[in-house]
Amino acid sequence: MIKIFKKSSFFALIAIFVLAPSVSSAQIISVESISVSSGEVLGDGLSVSAGMTPDARYVILASLSTNLVAGDTNDSIDIFLRDRTLGTT
Repeated sequence: MIKIFKKSSFFALIAIFVLAPSVSSAQIISVESISVSSGEVLGDGLSVSAGMTPDARYVILASLSTNLVAGDTNDSIDIFLRDRTLGTT
């Protein structure tokens, strides 16, 4: 069974690369971290995005980071709104 799994996994991996459409560099716009403070300091804890507006300007994230806003000392998951246009959290 392990041999069959390994073979099928290998062929699935090959199929992904062969059948997947190629991505050119023109299609990749940018990658950015959302879990950052208004001062662009990367969050120091686990964060997950919970949603965003259709235009992707605003992103809601849940985070255990303690440095996204001043005075976050509750050691709890907090909900943040990141404005990607203004660069504020």
